[in-house]
Amino acid sequence: EMLRSLVGSEMCIRDRDIPFLVTGLDHAPAEVRSAYGKSIANTGAAYVGAHGIDGAKWVQIADGAGDANADAVVYFADEVIAAGSVARSDGQPTGLLVNSNNLEQAIDFGLEKELDFLILDASNGLPGLSAELTGAPDIAILKKAVNKLRELDREEEIDLIYFGGLRTGTDGAKMLALGSKAVVIGASGQHNFGVAIARLLAQNGAKVVVS
Repeated sequence: EMLRSLVGSEMCIRDRDIPFLVTGLDHAPAEVRSAYGKSIANTGAAYVGAHGIDGAKWVQIADGAGDANADAVVYFADEVIAAGSVARSDGQPTGLLVNSNNLEQAIDFGLEKELDFLILDASNGLPGLSAELTGAPDIAILKKAVNKLRELDREEEIDLIYFGGLRTGTDGAKMLALGSKAVVIGASGQHNFGVAIARLLAQNGAKVVVS
């Protein structure tokens, strides 16, 4: 079974209370990151980014070495495919960050190396959010990935996580129905977390206006 237990927990990503993850806060102010961390943890989600957030489970997007403190690590597919190998740590789920251009190679490589998951970046911009904000996501990437795994009869061997253009929980549910095990919420979905964050900041004495 892929996406096995996260570090320090018996809970798999696929077995979380909600199969949603959050990204896009690597360069946010410390106060905002702290509040988001509490909100993410309270909702049973996890954070996907180059840097962790205190209080939240962390799926590291690694540009180079993975961090032993991360609950899971995802590497840029082009880099590890070119290198021909990928670093693994015992008990730490490992995956690839994939786009439409390297999807076929990434699936073959991920299966060969027995990786745990693929994050399908339909915006081709993670860990940043500018690509998601300025362009239309290639949502067909999920269907292509599912079809390829089915053709190989290996769809149970690696989990798919979708990112790109999700605006509502309904959008995320559609991707889950199409074969994704979890979805990553970026810029378009952060307003929903923002309300909870504003409440947390207010509880700590900050002046907050929610529009």
